[in-house]
Amino acid sequence: ASSLCSSSSTSGGLSVSPIKHLEASVAASSARGIVAAIRCKQQDNQECVVVVSLKPFTLGNNFKPTQPAVHEEQMENMFGIKTIADASSQIPASFCIQLGSSCTGTMTGFAADIQHLMGVAMEKVESHQSLYSESMSVDRIVRAISLTVQRAARSQGGRPYGIQALFVGLDSQGKFQLYTIDPTGGWQHYGAGATAVGRGAKEVRALLYKQIKNGTLTKDSVGNVSNALRMAIASLIGESIKESDDKENFANNHKLEALLVLKSSRNDCSMRRIDDSEVDSCLKQISEKE
Repeated sequence: ASSLCSSSSTSGGLSVSPIKHLEASVAASSARGIVAAIRCKQQDNQECVVVVSLKPFTLGNNFKPTQPAVHEEQMENMFGIKTIADASSQIPASFCIQLGSSCTGTMTGFAADIQHLMGVAMEKVESHQSLYSESMSVDRIVRAISLTVQRAARSQGGRPYGIQALFVGLDSQGKFQLYTIDPTGGWQHYGAGATAVGRGAKEVRALLYKQIKNGTLTKDSVGNVSNALRMAIASLIGESIKESDDKENFANNHKLEALLVLKSSRNDCSMRRIDDSEVDSCLKQISEKE
């Protein structure tokens, strides 16, 4: 992984960090929403990724791509759960957006920074497609956005972007990969098959890794889509409620959304929104266990 020195300690009142205003940007990047992603398998044994977002109802749509509306087609066969076709036009785009044919991206943090960086990502993907007549792989997208964020962090007159980014997509070998980027521009690849960004992300990752260590999850995937969805929701809900100032009204004040990132026969990936009834069913199962 690539990263910058991000120490914010002081000595004699002088900052020793090369990055100005880092603490404020880190705080903004993890202030409210959180997103988790887990690799899993469809019923036909094809690999896919479940991505789940939890955020307060007060958060608006930070990014609005111009994409055509589509007919909502419900599917339940190969996924084992109900999904709705072409999620990119059906869900708040601050949650996740399709970047070319091989990657999806999502960010938490400062709305204006999300708006700008998602636009930068789309421009880079479109430019690559125009020049090389091929989709930009997820690892190349991550490196390009990481460099943009690093430059902002190093600039003398600016500030670091107040975002955390999660990219899910196919590499040059056609395999699903998970990457994150922090406000310093540092990126990290997660080979364990699960990760999270946003508020409480460190604790959520710890919960997911504990399940991997215990054998509930495997290094490559977690089994079927339904199990992955339930595990992601349980991890997000458990950690977020602990940090909430209003635990009694937590469920009424937050919105859970989930989608499935799928690999097609052409080594492209696409998104399908997981139906709200499936999310509600998982929440019910989790509450009954507790």
